Amino acid sequence: MSRETSKPPPSGNAADDKTISPERRLFAEHFRQARIAAGLSQADVHRRTGLAQSYISEVETCVSNPSLEIMVKLANAVGVPLHELLKPQS
Repeated sequence: MSRETSKPPPSGNAADDKTISPERRLFAEHFRQARIAAGLSQADVHRRTGLAQSYISEVETCVSNPSLEIMVKLANAVGVPLHELLKPQS
């Protein structure tokens, strides 16, 4: 009789996933920091971009993988050039 092994439950944080690219993590982290520094809520970004608030949350937590067009929209919404959101910290 074979016995199934169960996997541990997911942590609930996609950013812990080892398959997410460093660039995607970097964008997500820098975008969130820029949004907070600009004094904006996710709802504010929704109003500026038309993107669903839940999608913005998913981008910040690396659940969703935004296209280049969406990354530009998000960067414009927080007033930071896209290249700054993709720049590694030195």
